[in-house]
Amino acid sequence: MRVGFIVNEVLMFDMHHIISDCMSMSIIANELNHYYYGKEEELEKLEVQYSDYAYFVKEKDQNKNFEDQISFYKEMFDSDYEELDIPKKSMKEYEISDSITENGKISTQSIAYFVLLISEEISSSINSYIKNKKISKIVFLITLYSYILSKYCGQENVYISLINANRNNHYIENMIGMFVTTQPILLKFDNSEVSFEEILKENMNVLMNVYKNNDLSFSELKQKLNLKSINNTFIFQPKAIVNPLLMKDYPSIFNEEEYQESLSLYENNNSKFDIAFTLIEGENNYSINIIYDNNIYEESIIKGIANSYLEIIQNIKRYDQKIKDIEYISKEERKKILNQFNNNVCKNDCDKVYHVEFSKVAKKNSYKNAIIYNNIKISYQKLNEMSNSLVYYLKMNDIKRGSIIPVISEHSPYYIIAALAILKYGAAFLPIDPEFPKKRIEYMINESKSNFVLQYVSIAELSEKLKFNDIINYKLQHHNYNRNTQEIENINNSEDL
Repeated sequence: MRVGFIVNEVLMFDMHHIISDCMSMSIIANELNHYYYGKEEELEKLEVQYSDYAYFVKEKDQNKNFEDQISFYKEMFDSDYEELDIPKKSMKEYEISDSITENGKISTQSIAYFVLLISEEISSSINSYIKNKKISKIVFLITLYSYILSKYCGQENVYISLINANRNNHYIENMIGMFVTTQPILLKFDNSEVSFEEILKENMNVLMNVYKNNDLSFSELKQKLNLKSINNTFIFQPKAIVNPLLMKDYPSIFNEEEYQESLSLYENNNSKFDIAFTLIEGENNYSINIIYDNNIYEESIIKGIANSYLEIIQNIKRYDQKIKDIEYISKEERKKILNQFNNNVCKNDCDKVYHVEFSKVAKKNSYKNAIIYNNIKISYQKLNEMSNSLVYYLKMNDIKRGSIIPVISEHSPYYIIAALAILKYGAAFLPIDPEFPKKRIEYMINESKSNFVLQYVSIAELSEKLKFNDIINYKLQHHNYNRNTQEIENINNSEDL
């Protein structure tokens, strides 16, 4: 730590993060302010020093006193979870720019910032709701954040982290040191039938338990429990941290506006997370600060997350309703999605038919594999020729165009050959599972009014079952696919159904 004056007007602090956190800076500012004005009362002396605290934590770890905490997190992450799939830029849009960090390592992050102020009126509604429902601010704010991410990512289990002040003991409340920890949390939104109020109550219990079990850092938990990486974090900065000098009844030697701007958990151009969502509590309102890697995320996505956060706060009077009925997209954004984003004109040739397009692809990719089935490989050209051969057989049997031809076949190349041939012939194919009961198969054939069936069954018992009176039962595996393989003139069109 280094301290110095510039022209006897500016007091400079240079302090490494390893020995201090954001609350430490607030404590230092308050104590300097106190002594500057020469207050008569002495500041309360610390009962223990930071070295005592460090020794205490180390001793607990060595005595395996953290086993209960490890068990708590092990139970929390016992269910399926994944790193959040927050919508990213496409690979073509990635423009990775390297920068050198303070420890000399190369970073590929490109940090960007997004700020959204929440009005005094909406901020007041947050405080009133929290007070009336008797829930903590952090539970309310982090639940909203998690719910928005669950919607943007399409994931019910939301894996996030919380930057925790970790000063839950009166011995260390006013101590200067590094206490901040990153706590992994798994919040669940797998029941859309419950109300938002119910979810808040559930998360209240989760967060209370997290605070009771916060002696282990994320890096320690990750090592012990093999946790997955986290790409995002939530930070709540109450006004006691943002500007503690407002709590005093005497003037401040600091410029309060500059002091507010300087206090941040991320003071350099590199973040441990791809997204750091900070909710800052001011004297009369809240603000959203998002630090993100714009090599990975579009500003529009970050802006959308912030606006959705604000939108769901504005629906605060509906929190007693089912969570699925609470809107998180603003009316303006919804109009854009419905009217602008889907306003692309795409001209399609509606007269194209599948088998004709397949024949074109077969010519371009003659020797590429169209079918790989067990040890069987059939090229596009061969598949096209085999289906042509079967079309000629259908012609020889005087099958009428537009008729329905049942195909009783296992999953095999013969099924695809039969389907292509029937389409080329201008008929319709009726797939029938050979495992169906015989009566059901007979009923389906009778309904199709067909006296001709294409069949492939490799199991002898099934083959015996599939014998019908007055019906031609042609076995696909017995057909000679090397005859009459020339291209067939298309007699079908897109209106044939």
